Amino acid sequence: MKWFEKVFHEEESDYMFPVTPAVFWRVVISGMVGGVVTWLIALALDRFILKQIICGPTADPSMCTNSAQIGAYVALVLVSVMLVPIIALNRVRRPLLVVLAAVGALWGVGVSTAEVWWLSLMITTVAFGFVYATAMWLNRTRGNVAAIIVLAIFVLLARVVLSL
Repeated sequence: MKWFEKVFHEEESDYMFPVTPAVFWRVVISGMVGGVVTWLIALALDRFILKQIICGPTADPSMCTNSAQIGAYVALVLVSVMLVPIIALNRVRRPLLVVLAAVGALWGVGVSTAEVWWLSLMITTVAFGFVYATAMWLNRTRGNVAAIIVLAIFVLLARVVLSL
């Protein structure tokens, strides 16, 4: 744990807001819980609502194949709206910016329950925790414009990595 203490050992800076380990881990846990809730809501929307409505007897087959992804989009937006006040309670600066960056980075993360559901749940949980922690860490910049630029670059890089 000595290396972890070095990460959070910061001197006063005119350019960065300080972040304590407790705040960092609360944001990671909030992101991971958000990932689990997103996965569960997406699964429920797909199985109980979207497939029942969209995949009727006269439905277009292409719509049925995208119902899991549509459920994931809706669940991501719902959970992200709920995470804004939770992250704000952790005293994170610009929580809406952190959540918007996380949504932009995680947009399109699929929810698969067909083959190995537990692996999909694990990947979603870890991805959410990692993305929220990274967005919060990059958001420490004191300037609003600089924080927006840094988070926009993060979103672009995350989109490229997740598309591979």
